[in-house]
Amino acid sequence: MDVISRDLLGSDANALVRVADFDGLRGCAAADTITTGDDILFVSHELFLTVELAKTSTLVSLIDEISSLSNDDVLALLLLHERFRLEDSPHRAYIRSLPTEYSNTIHWSENERRKLAGSNLNMLTDILLQQIQTDFTDFIQTICERHVELFGEVGIREYKWALSTIWSRALDLTIDDKIVRCLVPFADMLNHKPGSAVTHFFDNDSKGLRVKALTSFRAGEEVCLDYGPFSNEKLLRLYGFSLVNNPYDSVQLWAVIQPDSVLADYKVSLLQQHGFDNSSPFQLTESCLNRSLLAALRIQHMTPLLFRYADAAFAGPIDTENEQEVLSSLRGGLESMLSQYTSSDDEDAHDLHDPNFHHVCAARLRIGEKRILRFSISAVEREISALDSIASN
Repeated sequence: MDVISRDLLGSDANALVRVADFDGLRGCAAADTITTGDDILFVSHELFLTVELAKTSTLVSLIDEISSLSNDDVLALLLLHERFRLEDSPHRAYIRSLPTEYSNTIHWSENERRKLAGSNLNMLTDILLQQIQTDFTDFIQTICERHVELFGEVGIREYKWALSTIWSRALDLTIDDKIVRCLVPFADMLNHKPGSAVTHFFDNDSKGLRVKALTSFRAGEEVCLDYGPFSNEKLLRLYGFSLVNNPYDSVQLWAVIQPDSVLADYKVSLLQQHGFDNSSPFQLTESCLNRSLLAALRIQHMTPLLFRYADAAFAGPIDTENEQEVLSSLRGGLESMLSQYTSSDDEDAHDLHDPNFHHVCAARLRIGEKRILRFSISAVEREISALDSIASN
Protein backbone atom coordinates (compact mmCIF):
# COMPACT_ATOMS: atom_id res chain seq x y z
CA MET A 1 0.00 0.00 0.00
CA ASP A 2 1.36 3.46 -0.89
CA VAL A 3 1.90 6.17 1.74
CA ILE A 4 -1.16 8.24 0.73
CA SER A 5 -3.44 5.21 0.93
CA ARG A 6 -2.11 4.27 4.35
CA ASP A 7 -2.42 7.82 5.69
CA LEU A 8 -5.99 8.21 4.47
CA LEU A 9 -7.38 4.75 5.15
CA GLY A 10 -5.19 3.35 7.93
CA SER A 11 -2.56 0.63 7.90
CA ASP A 12 -5.15 -2.16 8.01
CA ALA A 13 -6.94 -1.05 4.85
CA ASN A 14 -6.89 -3.32 1.82
CA ALA A 15 -6.98 -1.08 -1.26
CA LEU A 16 -6.21 -2.66 -4.63
CA VAL A 17 -5.42 0.76 -6.14
CA ARG A 18 -2.68 3.28 -5.55
CA VAL A 19 -2.35 6.97 -6.31
CA ALA A 20 -0.66 7.54 -9.66
CA ASP A 21 0.02 10.25 -12.23
CA PHE A 22 -1.75 10.16 -15.61
CA ASP A 23 -0.57 12.82 -18.05
CA GLY A 24 0.00 15.26 -15.20
CA LEU A 25 -3.31 14.50 -13.47
CA ARG A 26 -3.62 12.56 -10.24
CA GLY A 27 -5.71 9.40 -10.33
CA CYS A 28 -5.77 5.79 -9.15
CA ALA A 29 -4.02 2.84 -10.78
CA ALA A 30 -4.40 -0.86 -10.13
CA ALA A 31 -1.69 -1.80 -7.64
CA ASP A 32 -1.69 -5.35 -9.05
CA THR A 33 -3.93 -7.36 -11.36
CA ILE A 34 -7.60 -6.84 -10.49
CA THR A 35 -10.14 -9.44 -11.57
CA THR A 36 -13.88 -9.11 -12.15
CA GLY A 37 -15.78 -8.99 -8.87
CA ASP A 38 -12.83 -7.91 -6.75
CA ASP A 39 -13.37 -5.34 -4.01
CA ILE A 40 -11.14 -2.54 -5.26
CA LEU A 41 -11.59 -0.33 -2.24
CA PHE A 42 -13.48 -0.11 1.04
CA VAL A 43 -13.72 3.09 3.09
CA SER A 44 -15.35 3.01 6.52
CA HIS A 45 -18.13 5.53 7.18
CA GLU A 46 -16.12 6.66 10.22
CA LEU A 47 -13.78 8.44 7.80
CA PHE A 48 -16.55 10.27 5.90
CA LEU A 49 -17.17 14.00 6.22
CA THR A 50 -20.93 14.60 6.18
CA VAL A 51 -23.57 17.05 7.34
CA GLU A 52 -24.42 14.66 10.18
CA LEU A 53 -20.81 14.76 11.34
CA ALA A 54 -20.93 18.57 11.36
CA LYS A 55 -24.11 18.47 13.43
CA THR A 56 -22.44 16.31 16.07
CA SER A 57 -19.28 18.44 16.20
CA THR A 58 -18.41 21.69 17.94
CA LEU A 59 -20.18 23.44 15.04
CA VAL A 60 -23.65 22.23 15.99
CA SER A 61 -24.74 25.31 17.95
CA LEU A 62 -23.75 27.82 15.27
CA ILE A 63 -25.27 25.67 12.51
CA ASP A 64 -28.53 25.61 14.45
CA GLU A 65 -28.42 29.42 14.66
CA ILE A 66 -29.06 29.66 10.90
CA SER A 67 -31.64 27.07 9.85
CA SER A 68 -31.55 28.23 6.22
CA LEU A 69 -28.00 26.97 5.63
CA SER A 70 -27.86 24.50 2.75
CA ASN A 71 -26.23 21.09 3.21
CA ASP A 72 -23.34 22.23 1.03
CA ASP A 73 -22.82 25.27 3.25
CA VAL A 74 -22.80 23.08 6.36
CA LEU A 75 -20.22 20.81 4.73
CA ALA A 76 -18.22 23.87 3.67
CA LEU A 77 -18.12 25.11 7.27
CA LEU A 78 -16.96 21.67 8.43
CA LEU A 79 -14.16 21.68 5.84
CA LEU A 80 -13.06 25.20 6.81
CA HIS A 81 -13.09 24.25 10.49
CA GLU A 82 -11.05 21.07 9.96
CA ARG A 83 -8.57 22.91 7.76
CA PHE A 84 -8.11 25.63 10.40
CA ARG A 85 -7.44 23.17 13.22
CA LEU A 86 -5.38 20.97 10.91
CA GLU A 87 -2.89 19.47 13.36
CA ASP A 88 -5.62 18.68 15.89
CA SER A 89 -8.09 17.37 13.31
CA PRO A 90 -8.76 13.62 13.03
CA HIS A 91 -9.19 14.33 9.29
CA ARG A 92 -5.82 16.07 8.87
CA ALA A 93 -4.48 13.47 6.39
CA TYR A 94 -7.55 13.95 4.21
CA ILE A 95 -7.43 17.75 4.39
CA ARG A 96 -3.76 17.67 3.39
CA SER A 97 -4.60 15.46 0.39
CA LEU A 98 -7.08 17.98 -1.03
CA PRO A 99 -6.09 20.32 -3.88
CA THR A 100 -5.35 23.89 -2.88
CA GLU A 101 -6.80 25.19 -6.18
CA TYR A 102 -9.59 24.07 -8.47
CA SER A 103 -10.36 24.44 -12.18
CA ASN A 104 -14.15 24.80 -12.21
CA THR A 105 -15.31 27.98 -13.87
CA ILE A 106 -16.00 30.04 -10.73
CA HIS A 107 -12.19 30.26 -10.42
CA TRP A 108 -11.48 31.35 -14.00
CA SER A 109 -10.09 34.77 -14.83
CA GLU A 110 -12.06 37.24 -16.95
CA ASN A 111 -9.83 36.49 -19.91
CA GLU A 112 -10.41 32.75 -19.54
CA ARG A 113 -14.15 33.31 -19.18
CA ARG A 114 -14.18 34.95 -22.62
CA LYS A 115 -13.50 31.49 -24.04
CA LEU A 116 -16.98 30.50 -22.82
CA ALA A 117 -18.70 33.25 -24.80
CA GLY A 118 -21.96 32.05 -26.32
CA SER A 119 -22.36 29.01 -24.08
CA ASN A 120 -24.94 28.55 -21.35
CA LEU A 121 -22.04 27.90 -19.00
CA ASN A 122 -20.95 31.52 -19.24
CA MET A 123 -24.37 32.66 -18.00
CA LEU A 124 -24.60 29.90 -15.37
CA THR A 125 -21.17 30.81 -14.00
CA ASP A 126 -22.31 34.43 -13.59
CA ILE A 127 -25.41 33.26 -11.70
CA LEU A 128 -23.33 30.93 -9.55
CA LEU A 129 -20.81 33.63 -8.66
CA GLN A 130 -23.60 36.01 -7.68
CA GLN A 131 -25.21 33.34 -5.48
CA ILE A 132 -21.89 32.49 -3.83
CA GLN A 133 -21.26 36.16 -3.03
CA THR A 134 -24.78 36.54 -1.59
CA ASP A 135 -24.51 33.40 0.55
CA PHE A 136 -21.07 34.41 1.77
CA THR A 137 -22.20 37.91 2.71
CA ASP A 138 -25.49 36.85 4.28
CA PHE A 139 -24.39 33.73 6.17
CA ILE A 140 -20.84 32.40 5.96
CA GLN A 141 -18.97 35.64 6.61
CA THR A 142 -21.11 36.43 9.67
CA ILE A 143 -20.60 32.96 11.15
CA CYS A 144 -16.85 32.92 10.54
CA GLU A 145 -16.29 36.43 11.91
CA ARG A 146 -18.22 35.57 15.07
CA HIS A 147 -16.23 32.39 15.57
CA VAL A 148 -12.69 33.19 14.49
CA GLU A 149 -11.46 30.65 17.04
CA LEU A 150 -13.14 27.90 14.99
CA PHE A 151 -12.38 29.04 11.43
CA GLY A 152 -9.58 31.59 11.43
CA GLU A 153 -9.72 34.25 8.73
CA VAL A 154 -12.19 33.20 6.03
CA GLY A 155 -12.76 35.24 2.88
CA ILE A 156 -14.65 34.57 -0.32
CA ARG A 157 -11.60 32.72 -1.72
CA GLU A 158 -11.66 30.18 1.12
CA TYR A 159 -15.41 29.75 0.83
CA LYS A 160 -15.12 29.07 -2.93
CA TRP A 161 -12.38 26.53 -2.18
CA ALA A 162 -14.65 24.68 0.23
CA LEU A 163 -17.60 24.67 -2.18
CA SER A 164 -15.42 23.47 -5.05
CA THR A 165 -14.08 20.66 -2.86
CA ILE A 166 -17.66 19.50 -2.25
CA TRP A 167 -18.90 19.90 -5.82
CA SER A 168 -15.94 18.13 -7.40
CA ARG A 169 -15.26 15.39 -4.83
CA ALA A 170 -18.41 14.49 -2.87
CA LEU A 171 -20.40 11.32 -3.56
CA ASP A 172 -24.15 11.10 -3.08
CA LEU A 173 -24.65 7.70 -1.43
CA THR A 174 -27.82 5.89 -0.44
CA ILE A 175 -27.53 5.24 3.30
CA ASP A 176 -30.52 3.83 5.17
CA ASP A 177 -32.78 4.71 2.22
CA LYS A 178 -31.65 8.35 2.24
CA ILE A 179 -29.37 10.18 -0.17
CA VAL A 180 -26.41 11.49 1.81
CA ARG A 181 -23.68 13.71 0.40
CA CYS A 182 -20.33 12.39 1.60
CA LEU A 183 -16.71 13.39 1.26
CA VAL A 184 -14.95 10.02 1.16
CA PRO A 185 -11.16 9.98 1.62
CA PHE A 186 -9.14 8.30 -1.11
CA ALA A 187 -12.25 7.34 -3.12
CA ASP A 188 -12.45 10.95 -4.31
CA MET A 189 -9.17 10.45 -6.15
CA LEU A 190 -10.84 8.12 -8.65
CA ASN A 191 -11.25 10.05 -11.89
CA HIS A 192 -14.30 10.05 -14.18
CA LYS A 193 -14.64 7.82 -17.22
CA PRO A 194 -18.01 7.40 -18.98
CA GLY A 195 -19.12 3.78 -18.92
CA SER A 196 -16.42 2.77 -16.45
CA ALA A 197 -16.63 -0.91 -15.50
CA VAL A 198 -16.54 -0.07 -11.80
CA THR A 199 -19.46 0.20 -9.42
CA HIS A 200 -19.62 1.89 -6.03
CA PHE A 201 -22.22 1.84 -3.28
CA PHE A 202 -22.68 2.17 0.46
CA ASP A 203 -22.55 -1.27 2.06
CA ASN A 204 -25.08 -1.12 4.88
CA ASP A 205 -23.73 -4.32 6.43
CA SER A 206 -20.10 -3.21 6.56
CA LYS A 207 -20.98 0.47 7.03
CA GLY A 208 -18.80 1.97 4.36
CA LEU A 209 -18.22 2.73 0.69
CA ARG A 210 -17.44 -0.33 -1.37
CA VAL A 211 -15.93 -0.08 -4.87
CA LYS A 212 -16.10 -3.23 -6.99
CA ALA A 213 -14.61 -4.19 -10.35
CA LEU A 214 -17.00 -5.22 -13.11
CA THR A 215 -14.08 -6.22 -15.33
CA SER A 216 -10.40 -6.96 -14.94
CA PHE A 217 -7.59 -4.38 -14.78
CA ARG A 218 -3.90 -4.79 -15.48
CA ALA A 219 -1.39 -3.62 -12.91
CA GLY A 220 -0.79 0.09 -13.50
CA GLU A 221 -4.00 0.58 -15.49
CA GLU A 222 -6.11 3.54 -14.39
CA VAL A 223 -9.24 2.67 -12.43
CA CYS A 224 -12.06 5.22 -12.73
CA LEU A 225 -15.63 5.79 -11.66
CA ASP A 226 -18.48 6.95 -13.87
CA TYR A 227 -19.67 10.06 -12.02
CA GLY A 228 -22.91 10.08 -13.97
CA PRO A 229 -24.33 11.08 -17.39
CA PHE A 230 -22.89 14.58 -17.18
CA SER A 231 -22.49 17.00 -20.08
CA ASN A 232 -19.29 18.97 -20.57
CA GLU A 233 -21.14 22.01 -19.25
CA LYS A 234 -21.82 20.28 -15.93
CA LEU A 235 -18.38 18.68 -15.73
CA LEU A 236 -16.69 22.03 -16.28
CA ARG A 237 -19.00 23.94 -13.93
CA LEU A 238 -18.66 21.52 -11.01
CA TYR A 239 -15.58 19.38 -11.58
CA GLY A 240 -13.29 21.62 -13.59
CA PHE A 241 -12.69 19.51 -16.70
CA SER A 242 -14.37 18.53 -19.97
CA LEU A 243 -14.04 15.55 -22.29
CA VAL A 244 -13.33 15.08 -25.97
CA ASN A 245 -16.39 13.47 -27.62
CA ASN A 246 -18.25 13.21 -24.31
CA PRO A 247 -20.98 10.56 -24.92
CA TYR A 248 -23.18 12.29 -22.33
CA ASP A 249 -22.83 15.74 -23.84
CA SER A 250 -25.91 17.92 -24.23
CA VAL A 251 -27.02 21.52 -24.59
CA GLN A 252 -29.75 22.99 -22.43
CA LEU A 253 -32.56 24.91 -24.10
CA TRP A 254 -35.21 26.85 -22.18
CA ALA A 255 -38.68 27.16 -23.78
CA VAL A 256 -40.47 29.16 -21.11
CA ILE A 257 -44.07 30.30 -21.49
CA GLN A 258 -43.96 33.96 -20.51
CA PRO A 259 -46.56 35.03 -17.91
CA ASP A 260 -47.88 37.84 -20.15
CA SER A 261 -48.50 35.55 -23.16
CA VAL A 262 -52.01 34.55 -24.24
CA LEU A 263 -53.58 32.07 -21.81
CA ALA A 264 -50.20 31.49 -20.18
CA ASP A 265 -51.62 30.05 -16.94
CA TYR A 266 -53.73 27.50 -18.80
CA LYS A 267 -50.80 26.41 -20.98
CA VAL A 268 -48.46 26.08 -18.00
CA SER A 269 -51.14 23.99 -16.28
CA LEU A 270 -51.34 21.70 -19.33
CA LEU A 271 -47.59 21.18 -19.23
CA GLN A 272 -47.66 20.44 -15.51
CA GLN A 273 -50.39 17.85 -16.00
CA HIS A 274 -48.01 15.98 -18.29
CA GLY A 275 -45.03 16.24 -15.97
CA PHE A 276 -43.37 19.30 -17.51
CA ASP A 277 -41.85 22.14 -15.50
CA ASN A 278 -42.13 25.45 -17.35
CA SER A 279 -38.91 26.73 -15.77
CA SER A 280 -36.74 23.67 -16.47
CA PRO A 281 -34.58 23.36 -19.59
CA PHE A 282 -34.79 20.66 -22.24
CA GLN A 283 -31.71 18.64 -23.16
CA LEU A 284 -30.51 18.63 -26.76
CA THR A 285 -28.24 15.77 -27.82
CA GLU A 286 -26.83 14.28 -31.00
CA SER A 287 -28.96 11.15 -30.77
CA CYS A 288 -32.33 12.61 -31.84
CA LEU A 289 -34.51 15.69 -31.69
CA ASN A 290 -36.02 16.15 -28.24
CA ARG A 291 -39.69 15.11 -28.65
CA SER A 292 -40.64 16.51 -25.24
CA LEU A 293 -39.39 19.91 -26.40
CA LEU A 294 -41.57 19.69 -29.52
CA ALA A 295 -44.60 18.79 -27.38
CA ALA A 296 -44.01 21.77 -25.09
CA LEU A 297 -43.66 24.09 -28.09
CA ARG A 298 -46.92 22.80 -29.56
CA ILE A 299 -48.67 23.83 -26.33
CA GLN A 300 -46.83 27.15 -26.33
CA HIS A 301 -47.97 27.99 -29.89
CA MET A 302 -51.45 26.54 -29.49
CA THR A 303 -54.46 28.75 -30.20
CA PRO A 304 -57.69 28.39 -28.18
CA LEU A 305 -59.31 26.56 -31.11
CA LEU A 306 -56.79 23.74 -30.70
CA PHE A 307 -57.08 23.30 -26.93
CA ARG A 308 -59.36 20.30 -27.33
CA TYR A 309 -56.40 18.54 -28.98
CA ALA A 310 -53.97 19.46 -26.18
CA ASP A 311 -53.40 15.91 -24.94
CA ALA A 312 -52.59 14.77 -28.49
CA ALA A 313 -49.81 17.38 -28.68
CA PHE A 314 -47.66 15.18 -26.45
CA ALA A 315 -47.86 12.32 -28.96
CA GLY A 316 -47.22 14.20 -32.21
CA PRO A 317 -48.34 17.05 -34.48
CA ILE A 318 -51.92 18.22 -34.00
CA ASP A 319 -52.24 20.76 -36.81
CA THR A 320 -50.14 21.69 -39.83
CA GLU A 321 -50.04 25.41 -39.07
CA ASN A 322 -49.20 24.81 -35.42
CA GLU A 323 -46.40 22.41 -36.34
CA GLN A 324 -44.99 24.87 -38.90
CA GLU A 325 -44.86 27.58 -36.22
CA VAL A 326 -43.25 25.18 -33.76
CA LEU A 327 -40.53 24.06 -36.16
CA SER A 328 -39.89 27.53 -37.54
CA SER A 329 -39.51 29.05 -34.07
CA LEU A 330 -37.29 26.20 -32.93
CA ARG A 331 -35.01 26.52 -35.96
CA GLY A 332 -34.72 30.26 -35.34
CA GLY A 333 -33.94 29.70 -31.67
CA LEU A 334 -31.27 27.11 -32.41
CA GLU A 335 -29.66 29.28 -35.08
CA SER A 336 -29.63 32.18 -32.64
CA MET A 337 -27.95 30.03 -29.98
CA LEU A 338 -25.30 28.89 -32.47
CA SER A 339 -24.61 32.46 -33.56
CA GLN A 340 -23.79 33.49 -29.97
CA TYR A 341 -20.46 31.66 -30.03
CA THR A 342 -17.76 34.17 -30.89
CA SER A 343 -15.07 31.67 -31.91
CA SER A 344 -14.68 30.09 -35.33
CA ASP A 345 -14.24 26.35 -35.84
CA ASP A 346 -10.57 26.97 -36.66
CA GLU A 347 -10.11 28.87 -33.40
CA ASP A 348 -11.79 26.03 -31.50
CA ALA A 349 -9.40 23.51 -33.05
CA HIS A 350 -6.42 25.74 -32.26
CA ASP A 351 -7.45 26.11 -28.60
CA LEU A 352 -7.44 22.33 -28.18
CA HIS A 353 -3.64 22.60 -28.15
CA ASP A 354 -3.38 25.73 -26.01
CA PRO A 355 -0.99 25.41 -23.03
CA ASN A 356 -3.71 26.91 -20.82
CA PHE A 357 -5.80 23.98 -19.52
CA HIS A 358 -8.88 26.18 -19.10
CA HIS A 359 -8.70 27.20 -22.74
CA VAL A 360 -8.53 23.53 -23.78
CA CYS A 361 -11.56 22.68 -21.64
CA ALA A 362 -13.52 25.61 -23.07
CA ALA A 363 -12.67 24.50 -26.63
CA ARG A 364 -13.93 20.97 -25.93
CA LEU A 365 -17.13 22.50 -24.56
CA ARG A 366 -17.67 24.77 -27.59
CA ILE A 367 -16.93 22.05 -30.14
CA GLY A 368 -19.37 19.63 -28.54
CA GLU A 369 -22.13 22.17 -28.10
CA LYS A 370 -21.83 23.54 -31.64
CA ARG A 371 -21.98 20.01 -33.00
CA ILE A 372 -25.17 19.31 -31.04
CA LEU A 373 -26.78 22.57 -32.17
CA ARG A 374 -25.92 21.89 -35.82
CA PHE A 375 -27.32 18.38 -35.54
CA SER A 376 -30.52 19.78 -34.01
CA ILE A 377 -30.88 22.41 -36.74
CA SER A 378 -30.49 19.73 -39.41
CA ALA A 379 -33.04 17.53 -37.64
CA VAL A 380 -35.55 20.39 -37.52
CA GLU A 381 -34.97 21.15 -41.19
CA ARG A 382 -35.70 17.53 -42.06
CA GLU A 383 -38.94 17.77 -40.08
CA ILE A 384 -39.86 20.97 -41.96
CA SER A 385 -39.16 19.32 -45.32
CA ALA A 386 -41.28 16.32 -44.40
CA LEU A 387 -44.12 18.56 -43.25
CA ASP A 388 -43.93 20.64 -46.45
CA SER A 389 -44.01 17.47 -48.51
CA ILE A 390 -47.15 16.26 -46.75
CA ALA A 391 -48.82 19.66 -47.08
CA SER A 392 -48.14 19.83 -50.82
CA ASN A 393 -49.74 16.44 -51.51
